[in-house]
Formats: sequence, C-alpha cells, structure tokens
Amino acid sequence: VLNAVCDARAAYTEETGPTRLIFGLDANAYIEGIPGKKLGAREFAAACEARGLGECWKGFAAAEPEKCCTTFNARTYLQPQLNKAVSHRQARNDKNTDRNPKDYVVFDKTQLEAKGAQPVRNNTGMRDKFDADAPFPTLHFPSDHAALLAELVPLQDA
Repeated sequence: VLNAVCDARAAYTEETGPTRLIFGLDANAYIEGIPGKKLGAREFAAACEARGLGECWKGFAAAEPEKCCTTFNARTYLQPQLNKAVSHRQARNDKNTDRNPKDYVVFDKTQLEAKGAQPVRNNTGMRDKFDADAPFPTLHFPSDHAALLAELVPLQDA
C-alpha cells in the first residue's frame, strides 16, 4: 500500500505540482510480526521511514507497540469459528484476542510533522477518553478500531 500511495503521489505531482500527502491507514500491524504472515509494528515503521513517510506515533508504536493498541476485540461464542472464541474473562490475555497497534496517520515527513508525543486515541465515544482495558466495539462506540486524532503541522520550508 505504501508503495502504491507513493507512486500515485509522484505521478500526480508530475502533472499538477507539489502535493501534500496525508492519509489514515489500517495497516493491520501487530505487536509482534511474523515474516511473510503478519506485519509487525516495527516493520511498518521501517517501511514508512524507507519511503520518506512519517507516522503519527513517531516511532513509539514500533518501540512499545503494546502501549499503542487501536484494537481490542475477540470472537464470541455466538460467531462462527468457535475454536477462536474467547470468553470475556480471558479476553485480556488470550492469543485469539486482537489487541494490536493497527491504525496510523501517515504523511510526507518533508512537508509535515506530528505535534505532541502520540496521537489521541478514543474508544469510548467521549471526547479525549481512551480506556485501554475496555474491549470494543460497544453500544457507545460501535467501531472495532479506535479513532485517532493526530495534529500535524507544516514544516517551514515545505
């Protein structure tokens, strides 16, 4: 995906001139990657860096991915694939629970920089509130991914 976005921007820039690049991405990154099977948060950060892209976590999701999770959900016993079902009590530590740093705001780091240490996550539907211990979706927050708010500021010479 990163290659395709960079290629599209390059083609568009040739036709119209400099283009500011900002996009949100479910990178489907995991705390621990498995080469060829699961993209790790560290590998995603390295892929961004190699393409001159910045990301809203500023490398923190690569360094401490367990502190940057934007998903926390698991299959219930009412869903297909009962072998992957997880009880509410076991959700926090079960290997079948999806609790990973999957979401990013990506940008051209020659044009923009992320302000602050980390983006603001929300999984409650209440302003500026993230409950790291609460599985979601819920009735009050119907998404299975947290919302991210990242403040980006233009660089002076961009």
